[in-house]
Amino acid sequence: MIKRHFSLICVLMFAVLALALHMVKFQVQALHDKNMRMQYAVRKEQESIRLLQAEWVVLNHPSRLLSFAEQANSNLQPVSPVQLETWAGLASHPEAAEATTHEAAW
Repeated sequence: MIKRHFSLICVLMFAVLALALHMVKFQVQALHDKNMRMQYAVRKEQESIRLLQAEWVVLNHPSRLLSFAEQANSNLQPVSPVQLETWAGLASHPEAAEATTHEAAW
């Protein structure tokens, strides 16, 4: 009788351990899949960063910036005193004061 109970307990323990091992296997597979997805996402982000860095190098190349500076500065004139206004003078132009208020809000 003791031998039967021992055999039954061993079979039940084997079944419980097999079920636990099966559950752990699926958890490990799920974690592995999640890890693979994360590695893929990291690789894509690294590739995006490399592309953005390359674009940054091209956009900030000194010769390119120099040509933009020359184009922008070609039409510039020194500021004349007539173009300057005092704060008191701005009060006499309410539409200008209103535009300044809207620009400050942004």
